[in-house]
Amino acid sequence: MTFTIARRPGRVPIGAVLGAFILTSVAYAGEPAVPGYADYAAYQVAVKSIAKSKLATLESLGTTEAGRDVFLLTIGTGKTDEKPALLVVGNVHAPHLLGSELATRLAKRIVDDASKDA
Repeated sequence: MTFTIARRPGRVPIGAVLGAFILTSVAYAGEPAVPGYADYAAYQVAVKSIAKSKLATLESLGTTEAGRDVFLLTIGTGKTDEKPALLVVGNVHAPHLLGSELATRLAKRIVDDASKDA
């Protein structure tokens, strides 16, 4: 459905803008916005599972407006705050699921591979 009143060249129809807004809103619902990607509950389980490793620590830096934890997962041994590090940031914008998926999978892979070598 398009609600264009006066369409000028280079302008986006209002219906297209409303459609994009509605699709963005759906990403905040309880089900994953994209099949195969974790919703918040599954993401939380995955991060807490990784944190069970003796190589990882998990803390909450705060909460979002929706009351969801903003996690900091640190992987390493010894004084990790004094060592060179790699920062991986995921899910800066809630509908962008790939960042959190990649960050979580990378963390799991690092912990799993380190556990095999130990």
